[in-house]
Amino acid sequence: MVVYADKALFFTLKNNGNMTANEILIELEKYGDVQTKKTLAKHGAREPFFGVKVADLKIILKKTKKNHELSLELYNTGNSDAMYLAGLMADEKKITEYINKAIVNGQIGKKRKTARC
Repeated sequence: MVVYADKALFFTLKNNGNMTANEILIELEKYGDVQTKKTLAKHGAREPFFGVKVADLKIILKKTKKNHELSLELYNTGNSDAMYLAGLMADEKKITEYINKAIVNGQIGKKRKTARC
């Protein structure tokens, strides 16, 4: 087990640096900041989220590198910070294939009915 120190936070990485989605969520919560959360909320971020700065997301990204499967797990958590990190972490070629398949299968691209006042 290797321990890294970044900004007074300790990352415990197992299995050659691979982190699980739950471990990443714990780290995101540690990096969360009340003022950043307020700012992100004003710009449209949706709950749940911790208010993690993009610079801090990139610190976590350095530890995990590109990991498409982990990015899908993070995206599926519904946490806005985790979803942003998932976008940074995803393999661009694989995500394009994933999106194309979803469009063909009708999972993406359907128009939603909106209520009008």
